[in-house]
Amino acid sequence: MRSPFWIIFVVAPLHLLAQISGQVKDFKSGQFLKNAEVFIDNSLNRVATDDKGYFLLEGLKPGVYRVGCAAPGFETTYQTVRLDKNEKYLLFILKKDAGKKISDKLLIAEILSQISSQNKIIPGWNERFVLKSAQFKYVDEETGRRIYGKFEAENLALGYLVKCHVLSYTKTNPVYLLVFYPMKGTEEEQKIWEQNRFITYQYGVNNFLESILQNTYHINGYKILDENGTPVSPENFLTIGYSGEANRLTLNGRLKIIMGTSEEGYESWVEADGRIVFSDDGLILNSDSVRVGGVFDEKGLSFQLPQEYTPPADKKIF
Repeated sequence: MRSPFWIIFVVAPLHLLAQISGQVKDFKSGQFLKNAEVFIDNSLNRVATDDKGYFLLEGLKPGVYRVGCAAPGFETTYQTVRLDKNEKYLLFILKKDAGKKISDKLLIAEILSQISSQNKIIPGWNERFVLKSAQFKYVDEETGRRIYGKFEAENLALGYLVKCHVLSYTKTNPVYLLVFYPMKGTEEEQKIWEQNRFITYQYGVNNFLESILQNTYHINGYKILDENGTPVSPENFLTIGYSGEANRLTLNGRLKIIMGTSEEGYESWVEADGRIVFSDDGLILNSDSVRVGGVFDEKGLSFQLPQEYTPPADKKIF
């Protein structure tokens, strides 16, 4: 049973980038695997292992990551890593894929629909999410039947090929990993993709920040701690404007938001020069001095944007 979710705000200085290294080996033979793909979940960041099964993921900000590992003929697996400014070493041991193929078209359609749920940010998004391939299997384990597999789809609205590794499927709690691959298109297609990506980013950022301001992002609210871990009253940070006035979220530095359990979570951050000013409908008014990153809304932006996406430098208005 999962622990209750929680959200923590931490005011902290900027961090140095970190990296994750390691090796991948075959469970049965003990041999290290070449050309296995190691990737950061919901990201563009991926590498292939070398002749000795070695990999290196660089340029990572400190935080919590799900690191996936996949290879042809093997089951995909992952490890959750809490990364600080130092290097982290991981060893992946992959088991041969011994599952039985699922041919039930209704079940496959259910899995695809349940995981890649509709998103109304971009008009006609559903029609522009094109399935390229899908393969699902099952294996009977001591805890019951486990359904798993993978599928690939093109997001023609945003210009990404998305690979989804489904590790375990249930209607209520599917476990899956995403990898993004930028698509190549004409100059006009690239322009449209970038416009749509920004619209999607704008949607996620504004909803995320507005929910922080209104304390509605999570049913249990949130906590604000200073850099020493001491609880701070929200009134020291939030000033709610009267009707017709702008709402203000004042920052003394970087705000780090951790959402999830102690073992696994999603991290986002907000950083501003002095303050973030919202309009009454939640739009950011001084976006030129606001920088955001990480996962804003895991469900709402799923299959939309990789976590590395940031708007172009000339975009000043959210």
